[in-house]
Amino acid sequence: IRDRLRSRGRGDVYKRQANGRKAETLARNLEIYRRYREGTSVDQLAEDYFLAPKSIWKIIARLRNE
Repeated sequence: IRDRLRSRGRGDVYKRQANGRKAETLARNLEIYRRYREGTSVDQLAEDYFLAPKSIWKIIARLRNE
């Protein structure tokens, strides 16, 4: 009989990291959308978050439709 639980594979660690990243990305996107609604330009948001303006527009469009 084994005393220890089966060791976790790398996949479990990766999944936990991915879930954390999803939460961080959602928080960032909500912040981008809030700042856009408050009047920050897309070009300024792109510069602040190191994203292309097209990516900022996609984030805005996605959140606007929710």
